[in-house]
Amino acid sequence: MTKKYLVSSLLLLLSISGGVSLATASVSADSSPAVVAVKSDEVAPSSDFISKFNDSIVLENNAFTIDYSKLPTGTTSDELDKLQTIVNENNLVLKNNAGNQAVQPVSPQASSSNSSILTRSKYHEGSNYVHVYWWGLRIGVKKSTINSIGAGVAIGGIWLPQPLLSKLVSTAGVVLGAVPGGIVFNSTPGVKSVWGMEWQ
Repeated sequence: MTKKYLVSSLLLLLSISGGVSLATASVSADSSPAVVAVKSDEVAPSSDFISKFNDSIVLENNAFTIDYSKLPTGTTSDELDKLQTIVNENNLVLKNNAGNQAVQPVSPQASSSNSSILTRSKYHEGSNYVHVYWWGLRIGVKKSTINSIGAGVAIGGIWLPQPLLSKLVSTAGVVLGAVPGGIVFNSTPGVKSVWGMEWQ
């Protein structure tokens, strides 16, 4: 009876989340192993792709642009198409959230000091925010928001459903309602792919 209930609950959770599934991959910007939630066939840009084109992207007037003079030698038309698509998607996030204090564009040259979830020893309340990079989003959710979440939460105009947040924090061995600190993770626009969950 208990096994039936557990299986039914898991199937219900998957159906609510729109078929989001978890897989392991190494695609984070800092090359550390990451948890990826993928919906449809879209996956996050690889760390190699991000590194290859990072110097070719410029943040001007609250929008990302490609500096064609700085593209690496041998850039293929497929890579250029992919790069343009990624930049356009993230510029759309910036345009749709113009004036929203929770959404901040981040220059490609800005350094990031992310800690690994395995090495971080202290937990913090954290804050709710969306940092938009040319390659995707870095979303922060504070502890109190996670612990009191209902069906989901909107941060900077980005909807984060409860099942997705539950799956993210479960990778750290905790459950919603008992999260010891705020979290931060990477995402493609529309939260189609999620990776690199860490404590704030």
